[in-house]
Amino acid sequence: MKTFNFEKFLRTLQGEEVAYHPFYNGGWVKKVTGLDKTKQNGFSILGEFVDKDGDWIQDDGLYLLCDKQGSRANQKWNYYLLKLQNQEPQLIFKVMDGKKDWALKFWDPIEKELNDGRNDEEKIKERLQMLIKEFGMEKVREVLQKWEEVVE
Repeated sequence: MKTFNFEKFLRTLQGEEVAYHPFYNGGWVKKVTGLDKTKQNGFSILGEFVDKDGDWIQDDGLYLLCDKQGSRANQKWNYYLLKLQNQEPQLIFKVMDGKKDWALKFWDPIEKELNDGRNDEEKIKERLQMLIKEFGMEKVREVLQKWEEVVE
């Protein structure tokens, strides 16, 4: 059975000639399941953390890798979004030396990848749930009723 190794993937991105040690100062890997745009930081990217060390059979899906590089006093946080399908990775997006707003830069590529394969009803339901969470059910109903009157 084929396995996947996040460290080997990062080494491949850097090129074999580079003396590169993935996760040198730490880091993490998260399987991305959604977004919470009420947050403006890394907590806006929803999902479960997975083991980044060694060879594992990973589920298909989106994975966000945080790779801390540099010296301990001058760390650089590099972020990679990859799509894994049948243990084959595809780099979707990356942010090198991410600053405070690094997570916001991933929203569009994550939305694009997560929306693939879902029907319109599922997409509408998810957006309504986010609106209800942000504005409350009564406000959403009020706007929908006004909209219904305008459309008819």
